[in-house]
Amino acid sequence: MQFNYSFLKNVLDIAPNPIFIYSTEQIIYVNEAAIKLMQASNANDLIGKNFAQYVHPDYIQISANDLKKLFEQQLPVVKSYLKIITLNKSIAEVEVSASLIDYNNKPAIIGIANNLTEVKQLNQKLIEYEKKLASIINQIPHLLFVVTKDGYIKEFFNPHYLPLYKKPKEFLNKNIEEIFPASLAEQIRTKIFALNTTKQNQELEYELVINNREQYFKAYFINFNENEILVSVLQLRNEDYIFKKLFVESQSIKLLINPENGKIVNANKAACEFYGYSFDEITQLNINQINILSDDEIKKAMQLEKENQCHFVNFKHRLKNGEIKEVEVYSGKIILNNQELLYSIIHDKTPVVEQERKFQNLFDNLIEAYALHEIITDATGQPIDYKYLEVNEAFLTFTGSKSKQDIIGKTVKELWPNTEQYWIDIFGKVALTGERISFENYWQVLDRWYLVNAFSPKKGQFAVSFIDITALKKTELQLKIYERAFQNAPASIIITNPWGKIQYVNPFFTQITGYHAQEVFNQNPSILKSGYHNKDFYRNLWETILSGETWIGEFYNKRKDGTYYWENARISPITNTKGEITHFVAIKIDITKQKQMQQALIAAKEKAEQSEKLKTNFLANMSHEIRTPLNAIMGFTELLRNTPITEEEKQEYLKVIAQSSNRLFNLINDILEISKIETGEISVTKNIVEVDKEFDFIYQNLKLEAEEKKLSFFLNPTFPRPLTIETDKSKLLSIVTNLVKNAIKYTHSGYVEFGYVLKGSILEINVKDTGIGIPKEKQNIIFERFVQADMRSNKPYEGVGLGLSIVKSYVEMLKGNIKVNSEVEKGSTFTVKIPVQLTAYQSIENNEQEQLTKPLFQCTHLLIVEDDPSSGDLLTIFLQAYCKQIFRAQNANEALQILQQHPIQIVFSDIKLPDMNGFDLLKEIKKHNPNIIVIGQSGFAMEDDIKAALAEGFDFYITKPFSQNTINRLMNDIAKGISK
Repeated sequence: MQFNYSFLKNVLDIAPNPIFIYSTEQIIYVNEAAIKLMQASNANDLIGKNFAQYVHPDYIQISANDLKKLFEQQLPVVKSYLKIITLNKSIAEVEVSASLIDYNNKPAIIGIANNLTEVKQLNQKLIEYEKKLASIINQIPHLLFVVTKDGYIKEFFNPHYLPLYKKPKEFLNKNIEEIFPASLAEQIRTKIFALNTTKQNQELEYELVINNREQYFKAYFINFNENEILVSVLQLRNEDYIFKKLFVESQSIKLLINPENGKIVNANKAACEFYGYSFDEITQLNINQINILSDDEIKKAMQLEKENQCHFVNFKHRLKNGEIKEVEVYSGKIILNNQELLYSIIHDKTPVVEQERKFQNLFDNLIEAYALHEIITDATGQPIDYKYLEVNEAFLTFTGSKSKQDIIGKTVKELWPNTEQYWIDIFGKVALTGERISFENYWQVLDRWYLVNAFSPKKGQFAVSFIDITALKKTELQLKIYERAFQNAPASIIITNPWGKIQYVNPFFTQITGYHAQEVFNQNPSILKSGYHNKDFYRNLWETILSGETWIGEFYNKRKDGTYYWENARISPITNTKGEITHFVAIKIDITKQKQMQQALIAAKEKAEQSEKLKTNFLANMSHEIRTPLNAIMGFTELLRNTPITEEEKQEYLKVIAQSSNRLFNLINDILEISKIETGEISVTKNIVEVDKEFDFIYQNLKLEAEEKKLSFFLNPTFPRPLTIETDKSKLLSIVTNLVKNAIKYTHSGYVEFGYVLKGSILEINVKDTGIGIPKEKQNIIFERFVQADMRSNKPYEGVGLGLSIVKSYVEMLKGNIKVNSEVEKGSTFTVKIPVQLTAYQSIENNEQEQLTKPLFQCTHLLIVEDDPSSGDLLTIFLQAYCKQIFRAQNANEALQILQQHPIQIVFSDIKLPDMNGFDLLKEIKKHNPNIIVIGQSGFAMEDDIKAALAEGFDFYITKPFSQNTINRLMNDIAKGISK
């Protein structure tokens, strides 16, 4: 090893272990730790010296042998245990690790020492400490446990053999829940948790039954190490424990007093807190320093205690802050530690005393006359008189007396000899039976009426309050007169408080509104509001009556049963002597019949005017509707007779003549139909109606008319199977035809759709369009005769406005109803609901079966694109009768490959596919061959979905779930299209 002395010295100087370098039998280097070990002043005391001279004689041979091993065996390290003699002649025990190094091309030895002297001294101190600790533990009368923080008992020490709850083998390495009763285990667990979280020692007092005897313990919980705690348990003497529970920990204020000198020898926490002293301060006091009563007062209190045969004495005690408290003290003798002491329990009565003072003050200041009496009876126990024990100031005023001394102690017969026996009898009953009583009576002596409340606070006594109600009685008489007038008035009378809450209504109010008096009490008259009048109406009313004026006007109100009525009202404020409004009174007369007569006259006038206007419009319209088609018929007939024309022109003229003839025919039919309805010549005749067939018939008949206007035209039945019902067929078809034709007539772009759904026994028919719409103000008149919603001259529509009138009449004949939902320029939806009777549809099923077995055509190659196997299988089964070869694809890519390989004629495609949606696939198919018929099929069944699919270019669209009948109809429609 190459030795760089300069570098090594800097490192070795700061090393904590003593280090020596020895060469040619001389010490050539020592660090600071070595100087300290050898007790030298500096390095020069050791440099140049022979290391062997410092080795204890007993260890010289050991040192020589170890050095020999180092040189001869070339070991990297040799460890030696040596004793070294320091410069101060003391012995140091060291363990030396020696290694060979090269120093100026000469071998040298470096020795690193580990001083064992301090370690041995520490070990010795530890042994002595453990002995002392064991001695201390043996002296402490505690039971010690080492418990893990999760509640397992690991060790225990019981030097004084205190009684154990269980044997050691039953609790060592067991959890506390397995050892102790559940309630105690829970308390211990709580203390362990508190110790772990707060890091503060915890205490717990508890009881255990050991050897059939209840014993008391106190446990101290102390942190022992990271994972364990020390629990020290002290057994308490029974009497100490009980005393502590009853005295020290009591919530009551308690003192122990030496009866010989009055010194306070003990006080519990409650006493210290009450008096404001610390324990050391209060136990330096004499009881007379707290009690402020004089000796005479104390004797008087003691005598009162004796007379009343109670163990409580009332005192006044001074607190540390000087505050005086009214207290009730219970005292008794107790012997503790062979010393007789006075055991005192103190109750703070200050709040009670203050309450009594407040009550007395309140009693004296009551407005009501109040008196406390004692009943006087004869030998048989019958009341004959009563004596006054206490009265208040109001009673003196009430009776005209000057002072309480004039009343108290005297009897009623002494004061007022003419008092009626009635008063004595009734008060005697209260005093002797304890019955509480309240009554009104006239006292002839004072010529006044009183409201009397009497009760008995103690047997033989009664307390009475008197309220003078003489003025009230006079007012009551007047009110009875007024009430009789109100009760029999032929008008509604309402009286409210200043805030408008009803306080009184007369019987006529109930007769008119249906509300009983108890129902409207404290209610606002707004319960009668109908919503007819606006806020300004009521604001004006309130401003008028609050200003002190009378409001006169008319109300359109609502009765309890929901019916409406008119009344003329006069509302006035009632004021007191100060001019303040105390009530409002409303007198209202029912004028409903008068209003109805007025409204009937107005309605009759308006109807006459409207009828005249409608008649004029009808005649003008009728003239137009007759002359227009007649003009075409006559004109084109003349052309056919007199003008040479081509065959094509001839057919066109004949078509116009036919259309004009139909228009006239429909007009005459409508007029005849209305006249029959007016005269009641039309009756309901029920027939069997195959709804799906009839709706399809209407669809086919009107399809061309819609196509001529370039409108999309849809039939959307939403019933899962053919529907057969019993109703009046002609009227049902007339209703649907009129509504659909109207929709086509008033729609210039967009679509018209109609359909039906069965809801229970109700057939619901819907006709929807994107036409001109109907203004809201005209939606309630479109069903009247001769009315069109749009009668503007710049937008004429053929017809005289009878179609919807006929529809409504027929709907009502069939016990149904019709509603319209419309928005101008957006379109209209008419909904008809008719009760129907279902009938069997077996024949239709047979027809469907016939259609299934005898398809109208067969295609050669058909492709189903469906990622759901079950849906694909079902569709394959439904289509087997229609196609010789059916191909299947689970995604769009497979479908496109099949299209390249086979001459596909028809494609059924799902809309939602895993790799490409049905719309994109449709575009690819049409690019490949525009003549392929593509049917969209999906679970998306909303109207917007269907319209969107058809708008995208699908030839047909069916929604899941679909039936065989759906496929039959679809394939028949395809066949019809192909045949065309």
